[in-house]
Amino acid sequence: YDRSLPWNRDVRGDQVLPLINDDFSVIRGKAGPGTGKTFGLKRRVLRLLHAQGAGAKPEEILVCAFNRIIARQLLDEISEELKPYELGLPTVSTIHALCARLAARKTRRILLPHEEEPMVYDVRNLHSEIKRQYTSKPRALKALRDHEAGIASQTALMQAVQQWLAEHGAERIGDLPREDQHRLASGEFADQKYRYIIVDEFQDLTELEAKIVVSLRAQNSEMIGLGDKKQSIYSFRGNMKRALEVIQDLVSESVSDHSMDECQRCPRRIVNLANEVMALENEPLISIGDEEGQLHNVHFDSPSDEIAGMAAEVDRVY
Repeated sequence: YDRSLPWNRDVRGDQVLPLINDDFSVIRGKAGPGTGKTFGLKRRVLRLLHAQGAGAKPEEILVCAFNRIIARQLLDEISEELKPYELGLPTVSTIHALCARLAARKTRRILLPHEEEPMVYDVRNLHSEIKRQYTSKPRALKALRDHEAGIASQTALMQAVQQWLAEHGAERIGDLPREDQHRLASGEFADQKYRYIIVDEFQDLTELEAKIVVSLRAQNSEMIGLGDKKQSIYSFRGNMKRALEVIQDLVSESVSDHSMDECQRCPRRIVNLANEVMALENEPLISIGDEEGQLHNVHFDSPSDEIAGMAAEVDRVY
């Protein structure tokens, strides 16, 4: 790797270089926290757009993030990376925003998160069979998430929910991917494909969302899925239990694996503690810093005590 090229300058270590530079049809990037995944993602975009690199057009590149906050942060950081070279911005989007834009239609008002419980309350009380089948609001909410994730079919519940939504002039954001996946499978959106796709935190996608991303690949395209199964915390919404392992099932090509386990962010004691906590996963991180770091063992009796006490503890230490 030529470290004099703009995208390779000031790169620490060697593990991030393949993430920035390698070209394969499908790359599965397993990257633990602090290993330079986001830095490598930004530099990969720079290489793809730079005239000395792939020379791609901004509209040929899609960067997918899990939520709006992460997408906004990625967009800002990529913008800063590209600004010195006056390069245009690629598409940086969440899956749901991408699905809304993909269909190029105006949706009804999107139901807010805190409105879901009242919706389920109404649906269960309006339909005795729904109430009998889903004995509590949490069960009904989980069934809805399983349905939108493509894990299970909850037809009667969804019909009741759609009636409620129509009466209230609203739409659930989780329904957009399912609708667009059916349309993609039938051959629609052929002109809305991407030559380069990068998915950040791939383990947080549901299988349905992952299928949508794969369906958006143009011919002779490159896709890279980045993530870490140890940071998979969204099982309640039906994200993939197999995390990045599922990529091979979704594509016809062979998958090129690249792992990053050198933690550049945290001191040695913190990395060692993290390895102990995640020992069952057998994917230890390697600390490459010289700093020892500090450990402080604190305990709180309730979440409210933790909220009040953690800030005070951080202030005490630092």
